[in-house]
Amino acid sequence: MDNKMLHVFDELRFIRNEQVNCSRGMLSFQQSLSGMSDKLVQVIRTTNSQTALMKTLAYKSIDMEARSRRNNLIFRGLIENPGENCTQLLKEFFKNRFDIDYNQIYIARAHRLGQRKPNRRFQARPIIANFRDYGDVEFIMSKVKFLKGTNFSVDYDFPREIQEARSRLWPRYKEIKRAFPRSG
Repeated sequence: MDNKMLHVFDELRFIRNEQVNCSRGMLSFQQSLSGMSDKLVQVIRTTNSQTALMKTLAYKSIDMEARSRRNNLIFRGLIENPGENCTQLLKEFFKNRFDIDYNQIYIARAHRLGQRKPNRRFQARPIIANFRDYGDVEFIMSKVKFLKGTNFSVDYDFPREIQEARSRLWPRYKEIKRAFPRSG
């Protein structure tokens, strides 16, 4: 009987030691978990900060791209001919459609956008033109109203992100304009 009692006490001591070891292990685990939680909070703060910085950089990049394109215009509807001179074609367009003396406007560069498709007989890829002076861009855009009802159009060269934002906002703009027409 004593032997059995000694065995039970040994078993109880063993269980008590295991319980103490488990308690120490749990305490160590809780401390590790607390440390990881603190590190996770730091990672989340850093990630949020980096995300805000990336968003700011993206906006600045789009702004810089838009500013670098401000002297560009895109002309659509001009039929393409092999070996054409886009600058000369635009000068004739200005003279015929806008009654502009093209000698007063300096086109730095002009070329067709996209790749030519050899299997198509008639092509009308848009022409992008870069003007030396922003005043020329404004002057040409003031004449665009004369293209109403034709197959021709002239647009500013905005970055894709700005084009998408404008297309999303355009219906709202038209709605507001209808709701609050100008008086006078």
